[in-house]
Amino acid sequence: MKHSVHNVPWDLLVSSFEWRFSNPCKQNAEDFHWSREPTRGEQLTSFAKAFAEAVEDGAACERMNFPENYDKPDPDEIVLSDEVCQRIMPTVHQWRSSPSCYHDYDPKSTVICPHKHTEGSEVSCKCALPQRERKAAAFYREKQDNDCFEFHHYNRWPFFNLEVFKILLLHGEMDALLKIHSDPVLLLLKTYPEIYLNPLRHELELWWGAEACQCEGPDLGWEHISGHALKAYLLLNMIQHLPAMGESVDGAQGRYLNARSYQATIRTITQSGGNSEVATYPHRRFFGIANEQFEKNWELRTKRTKNTNHLQHENPALGKTSYQRFLTSQNRVGYVPLASDIDEVRWALQAKSLPREVIDQIMDTAQYGASTRRLRIEHDPLHPENRIELEKYLSYCWKLMVWSQLVADEIGMDLHWEKLVSKALIDIFSCDCDHWRTELSLDPERLHGHVARLSATRASSPSTSA
Repeated sequence: MKHSVHNVPWDLLVSSFEWRFSNPCKQNAEDFHWSREPTRGEQLTSFAKAFAEAVEDGAACERMNFPENYDKPDPDEIVLSDEVCQRIMPTVHQWRSSPSCYHDYDPKSTVICPHKHTEGSEVSCKCALPQRERKAAAFYREKQDNDCFEFHHYNRWPFFNLEVFKILLLHGEMDALLKIHSDPVLLLLKTYPEIYLNPLRHELELWWGAEACQCEGPDLGWEHISGHALKAYLLLNMIQHLPAMGESVDGAQGRYLNARSYQATIRTITQSGGNSEVATYPHRRFFGIANEQFEKNWELRTKRTKNTNHLQHENPALGKTSYQRFLTSQNRVGYVPLASDIDEVRWALQAKSLPREVIDQIMDTAQYGASTRRLRIEHDPLHPENRIELEKYLSYCWKLMVWSQLVADEIGMDLHWEKLVSKALIDIFSCDCDHWRTELSLDPERLHGHVARLSATRASSPSTSA
């Protein structure tokens, strides 16, 4: 499946922005800014609609690669085959060893769990993927309501398999996912929607934008699989259509690296410290961001608005410093190697006739390879030598969006892609000119169509010439 770069009118998006070396509405940061073109609202609306159609068409084409109907599996049926487990196991180990996983775990556990557990009993083994969690019943657990800071008490195991679901989605294991979530009732609903006055909602739909509690925000739902991919896909494709952004600045890397929108997006889609980090894994590998390099809310300045309880968050450094300084703005990390570099280091240690156990201990102690990157020229995706990897990454981001839509179609859920595109553009490019942003964020249903009203709002905003 190739990404749909040629089916999306990128010129409509690119012409809706202009580059400014200093933006007063962004604390004088270097960045893109909404243009003053009177037709910009219509252009962005048309772009969002075309993008949505491309994703939905891609999902329809992808669905043709699988059986039209699946038999709903019995609750006790193992729906994750040994072959599927083998393919997803590296990511499962990454997740199980992260701070966001609250279950006991043995990093040396075998792929195939030999222990027998029944639904309703406690899992006593420390296998990476217990056999019970490979059964259909594990994916049908209902999300329980909970008070603040009690999410894992009530939803420990339902959330466990939500993370397994996300990993399956990251790996494109669509045959397994379609089988797991096949339901004759939902099929009837999709075929004859007019006979249902109150359409059913699939349990998976409730997990889309889920949150541990209202204090923490929606950071654990599967919306972030496609959401992170969408932001990276929009921003990198837009920059690619502006060749000047890839030009060097005083012999250094491309100018786009210093943009606030770029730095903020990289931090958002790779940050650690949330309730779920699974959605960030492929983006960390591509951009060469180490685990815990950017932590959630680590450096945000928090201030309380006068006479209100409204909290505002800001980070003055974004877009006002070089990309290299941005990379160390929170936590300093060691060198992030290519995957091939790890093999070379192992070979060098083996050449010294060291036992395998000693080599493993050296690698573990040095944490060499705990994080890896895909870009040969690090931290510059648009560098000519990174072209092949960039295309692979953009294609993968497109697949994540299409796969998410495919699952949504299967459970009768409308993802509202036009709204998702509009919200992503707000998140990436918003500034203090956006007086309407707070109001819109309180009512997601009003996000779609906002772009048609932006021209009048920003027509009087001060312009800073490049």
